Amino acid sequence: MPLFKYTAITRTGQKVENKVESANKYTLLKKLKRNKLLPIEVTQINSRAANRRKKEKRNVESSNSALKTIRNEEIQRSLSSKHRIATRLKRLFNTSIFFSSICA
Repeated sequence: MPLFKYTAITRTGQKVENKVESANKYTLLKKLKRNKLLPIEVTQINSRAANRRKKEKRNVESSNSALKTIRNEEIQRSLSSKHRIATRLKRLFNTSIFFSSICA
């Protein structure tokens, strides 16, 4: 039996989403109406293709997310090194002011 994904609204206005097996779209619509649901969207899901996609994506990171992670790490390293440099300059600057005030 084909697998269908539907979105419907109850009489109280709650949105319901689910996946069910049904002989065809028409019988699913009848079943939803019989259960006092107002169907908004019903689409057939190719279960074999969906399973295949899930298997391919398991434990695999997309290239965009990998690049984003690498870029974030580079930014963090850059910020931490800039922070260290700024701290050293601040110490040096404060020390030189201290010495110049003593010598003057």
